[in-house]
Order: sequence, then structure tokens, then C-alpha cells
Amino acid sequence: MEYAAPSLARRGRADLADADCQGLAEELREPRRCVELLVSRGVTTPADMRRCLAPRLADLRPPADMAGFAQAVELTSHAIDRQARFGVFGDYDVDGVTTASILSIALESFGASVVASVARRDEGYGLTLAAARRFHEAGVSTLLVGDCGTSDHEALAWLAARGVTTVVIDHHQVPHELPPATALINPHRRDCRFAFKGLCSGGVAFYLAAALRTSMRRRGRGVSFEPRAVLDLAALATVCDMVPLQAENRVIVRHGLEQMRRQLRPGIAAMLARSKVRPGPSIDEEHLSFQLGPRINAAGRLGSAMPAFELLRSRAAVEASPLADRIESLNARRRELQRGVELEAQAQLETDPARLALAGLVVAERDWPAGVVGIVAASLTERYQRPAVVIAIDEAGGVARGSARSWGPIDVRQALADSASHLTRFGGHPAAAGVTLRPDQIPAFAEAFA
Repeated sequence: MEYAAPSLARRGRADLADADCQGLAEELREPRRCVELLVSRGVTTPADMRRCLAPRLADLRPPADMAGFAQAVELTSHAIDRQARFGVFGDYDVDGVTTASILSIALESFGASVVASVARRDEGYGLTLAAARRFHEAGVSTLLVGDCGTSDHEALAWLAARGVTTVVIDHHQVPHELPPATALINPHRRDCRFAFKGLCSGGVAFYLAAALRTSMRRRGRGVSFEPRAVLDLAALATVCDMVPLQAENRVIVRHGLEQMRRQLRPGIAAMLARSKVRPGPSIDEEHLSFQLGPRINAAGRLGSAMPAFELLRSRAAVEASPLADRIESLNARRRELQRGVELEAQAQLETDPARLALAGLVVAERDWPAGVVGIVAASLTERYQRPAVVIAIDEAGGVARGSARSWGPIDVRQALADSASHLTRFGGHPAAAGVTLRPDQIPAFAEAFA
């Protein structure tokens, strides 16, 4: 039976109760209401509906059209062959920590020597010069950078000058000038022809790990690594980074959840136990978003995310248990600090009607913990329904660091770009971004952002 799918999409909800929807429901053997919902979201053909309702791993499109992907696979494979010392670096949020975990698990399974670390919030966002120096001092000759790096020109140039091969795996917006990485995989590259742009870094890392397995087998290496074994980490990154649950992301989350339901890695099992969540078929995306994500993020918010990285990498319950206890304590402290900053930020705005009337909100204060400014910014955008930037001022260091969150269709990263003359550094994507600036620039930045 033929369906006029494009016209259905154009007609919208007004004509959803027609024979076309009924025919689709009968062919798919799905409730009509389910079909109506899919059509209202622009999913209008039987094939696309099947992919949405029952995504298969075979639905993942091959990565050949990802700019920089083949180069990254070749560089990494060659470095494994010559027994290079690898570094793996990830950002301090869930996507960064899981990306670093996926990459280090894969590399170690191929027999590589790996030095792994994650970003320190007190050093600023991304791959800093300090982090680059530590890898160089550790004898790293090939560095894989996950969930950051696209805007980290200084650190990458410093490493390049010292002969270090760098492979960046990222999904943040790409500046006009590409970073001086040896290879850059980022779906937002202007020359990237991969059809789906919504992958998070964990999703890109899953693709890379799977391709490395194929590459190493072609080189005659015996490989024990099974890409399906890290789908749980890729799903965790995808859900917690709030990228669209469409196309490849839908496949990754569906099969990552199935992996968790079959067998939990010890670190995830330990966190779920402390969340009073039972293992098994009831585990769903809400457990990832509301139980696992905040706990993993808490470590990075209050110091170093390394305990979270080590927890995800733990191989036994006896190893995972003390790490999970530490994460639980950090998460409780995070909630306490977050509530205090939220109340102070709301007071700043609600005692100043002129400020509260602005289209973009900026609040700043000395001694606010930098680790909670992102979640407070998200809270303010929900409360006041407009973009918000929350800034923590470090007077001793002479620097202010903040997080921005968008509201509706507003591209907050572009809003920061329009205010860039007042910023030392910024980066991120349309929905969320980070900023670094001098404290004396905060008033001018607030005026420009509004």
C-alpha cells in the first residue's frame, strides 16, 4: 500500500485522523495513537517508523563520510602497532568521562599503554596548557582528546610543536579556523558529510572504537574488544548530554539500555544500588538521566572527575564500592551547594526589577563554587524562561568562570560570540556553553549579553 507521506507531514495534526494514519497503524501493527504521534514529529514512512520504534544496530550508518574519521583510525592504528604511549583526555562532564572511558577501554584491549585523565574544573574548560604539559611529561606521543579540543588551539599547537600526535573526538561547535590537531572528528565540521549531526562525543567515540577493532583485525592482530560492550557508556553519554534522541542516537540508547539490562558494569551497578534502583529489565533512560548522570557530574563539579572515570572503569564490586560511596558523598554536597547558589542568584534578580526585565540574564558572585554554575544557569532559564549566565568569581586568581544556558530557539553560543570582546574564552553549543573572563569585564559582558 502506498502512503502520501510528505503530504501527511505538511498537513500536520489537522488531518491525523484520516485513512492514511489508520493504514500505517495496520501495516506496522502499532496503536494508531503511536502512529499519529510519529507523523506529528515528521516521521511519515513505514520504514522510518520501524527505525524509530525498533532501531537496530544495522541502522547505524557507516562513518566513512565523517571528516577526519579515516585519518584518525589510521593514525591511532599505526600508533598501536608501534607500541606508542597513549594519552586519553576527556571533559569533566558525563559525555567527557564516558568518552574517555570508551577510548581507554578500547586502547587497552588492543594492548596499548594508556595514561588517562579528565579535565579539572579549577584549570578551566577543555584541554588546557597545564594538562598538555602533564601528558608530555608522562611521555605520551599520541593523545586522544574527547568531548573538547575543537576550540583548544593553544594546547594543541603546543603539543604539535613537540611532536605529539593529537586526535580530537568532539561534537561542539567548530570555529572558523580548525584547531591544529593531527586529526579532528566532529560532525559539525563544515566538510563533514555524515548525515546526522546530533551525535555526542560518546557516540563518536563508540564509532571510533568499533572502527579501530576492524582496523586492528585487518592488521592481523588478535582482538578481544567487543564494541557492544561499551554501548552502555555511549548510551549514558547520549542521554545525559541531551542530544536529540533521533537516528543514530536512538539506536545507541536502545541497545545501550539493553546492554545494561543484561549485564551492569560494576561501577554503574554500585551507583544504581545507592539510588535504590534494582538491576534488570526496568532500567530506562530516566535512570541514566536522573540517577547516574548527576552522580557522575558531581565529581567534576566539586573538584576532579577522576573518581567517576575510575568508577566507570572498575572491574569488580570490591573496587567500585568505595568509589561509589565517594561519589554519593560528593553528590549530596553538590545538592547543598546548588540550592544555596540558586537562592542567592534569584535574590540578585528579584530585588532588581530592571535587571529581571532583560532578555538575557547574567548573575555573578564571589565564592560561588564554579562546579554548580551550570545547573544553576539551567534552573534560572526554567524559572525565568530566558537565557542565563551564572558566573563564579575567583578573586585570588583574577578570573571569572561561568556557564550559559539557552531558552527556546536562542543560540546561546552565538550570543556569547556576539559578546566575545568582553570574554577571555568561550565554547560550547547552541543550548549550553562556558565562559571565562576577567572580573572587571562582567558588567560590560552583562550589558552586551542582554
